[in-house]
Amino acid sequence: MRYCLRVEQDFLLFPILPHSKEREVLIFMNGNKIYHFHAALWTKAAQTEEILYGELPVKTLRGETIEIEIRPLDDTETVSLRQSDSLQQRKEEYYPYLHFTPKLGHMNDPNGLCFYKGEYHLFFQHNLFDIKWNNIGWGHAVSHDLLHWRQVEEALMPDEDGEAYSGCAVENTDGRMSDCPAGALLLFYTCAGGKMGWSDEASFTQKVAWSLDGRTFTKLDRPVIPHIVGENRDPKVDWNEESGSYYMALFLDGHEYGVFRSGNMREWELTQRLTIEESWECPDLVRVPVRGQEQKKWMFWTPDGCYLVGEFDGRQFLAVQETKKIYGNIREERKSYAAQTFWGLPDRAVQIPWLTVGESAGRYSGMMGLPRELELIRKEEGYVLAAHLVREFCDGETRLWDKEVTGESRFAWTEKGVVMLQVRNRGNDSFVIEFAGTTVAWEKESGNLKIGGLSPASHDKMEDMVLTADKGILEIGCNGDTTCYFTELEEDFPGEVVIKGRLQALVGVVL
Repeated sequence: MRYCLRVEQDFLLFPILPHSKEREVLIFMNGNKIYHFHAALWTKAAQTEEILYGELPVKTLRGETIEIEIRPLDDTETVSLRQSDSLQQRKEEYYPYLHFTPKLGHMNDPNGLCFYKGEYHLFFQHNLFDIKWNNIGWGHAVSHDLLHWRQVEEALMPDEDGEAYSGCAVENTDGRMSDCPAGALLLFYTCAGGKMGWSDEASFTQKVAWSLDGRTFTKLDRPVIPHIVGENRDPKVDWNEESGSYYMALFLDGHEYGVFRSGNMREWELTQRLTIEESWECPDLVRVPVRGQEQKKWMFWTPDGCYLVGEFDGRQFLAVQETKKIYGNIREERKSYAAQTFWGLPDRAVQIPWLTVGESAGRYSGMMGLPRELELIRKEEGYVLAAHLVREFCDGETRLWDKEVTGESRFAWTEKGVVMLQVRNRGNDSFVIEFAGTTVAWEKESGNLKIGGLSPASHDKMEDMVLTADKGILEIGCNGDTTCYFTELEEDFPGEVVIKGRLQALVGVVL
């Protein structure tokens, strides 16, 4: 099926029925292919109660005539495309209160986290046209408080050079990158060639797109870093004041990462290769405040929650202690992954991870964790990373219950929102908590921690715990948030907590 369409509005809406037969969609203008993707299209031969739409941004094509080819499509099937000047509103009952998810589609790594022109920006790996991995571009959401996110138009779509894999965002301060306007928001991303039919002959390179309004992005034609090795990818860029230059952390191949230096973000010099065993892809290199001190320390981060603390002079990162890990996996296939810190927050290191949850309500797969503020704590064993819920979350809490528990106590609530349970275990005693339909228990003698029916780890102490329950998700921070877990919940979990032990317990809600 191939037909002509005049673009008269900002978005072209493709009806989607997740998990249905995948169709190949090709869009041409003046004989040149401008889009090529695979979509689980809803046709009149399929039945569904509600039509969901993949919203392709076409604002720059208004007034143009395009040709659309869909294959295969037989005589009994039709695809009813729509146009719109605005994005569709989502039905909030299907989505978590504060854990960001896309309206539709598959989501994974957070990308380009930044504060730019008065807004927090969250970009993310996204497939607009089904709830499985494919057609990877950059989705986009914005917020004024780090908690309530509004999805806006897609920032980057796949093209003939490849899909748009993970990367970062920085501002083009003083026009240091001469290819782009001064003050523009720059997205550094991996152009993943060879991963879809349109780019079979291309390789993995690092490219840039820019925007002055934080919404519509223009891609630069040439890569800033050509192919080096394997599937080199996931650039993280920032300015290093001490050396007066930009730096980039980049995954190379195997367990090897590269550090690059540049004065203008156009030409990059490889200044270091470092190997981090059991780690690969999605690096971050960031300064983190140290508790009780005015100094910050450099941290090299890898996606499974492994981190190295050390020194960095703009060219070389030197670790001062062994690799540590903040994430504890409850199930190997369900983990926090690929967290990234925000650019543009000079006094804070704020991070959001991807939570690898399965699909929900037949609308989306993947979810972002709550934003957390990082700090390093100096202990006998070295620097230990803590990831606390951001102050905006804590400031928005409405306290519901405050109880010194000795023996057994219970509390029920009916309020809507993300429910937070904080417990303090001054005596380091064993306890059992039933919260939001999940049992969390710690046994002093063995150190065994149980979450649900699983025992993910052993802790020789359990001084405190912070549990946050949203629709479908439970996050847990232990011992000052120095170890973090998550597990999936029923979306309509029971609004009750039962505590057995000797604990100080607080319950609050954030909406």
